[in-house]
Amino acid sequence: MDNKRDNYGGKTEGMKEGMTLAAIDLGSNSFHMIVARASHNEIMYFIFLSLL
Repeated sequence: MDNKRDNYGGKTEGMKEGMTLAAIDLGSNSFHMIVARASHNEIMYFIFLSLL
């Protein structure tokens, strides 16, 4: 079975331990920001900001 999962806290391959990632979604009526860190082959979210 494949180790890859979806973008909501699943496992990932090819990321270094402690690597920090950020994503921003600028919609016409909203703003979303997520900052996460790779830890033990999983993505752990530590900041989630949503402004509607």
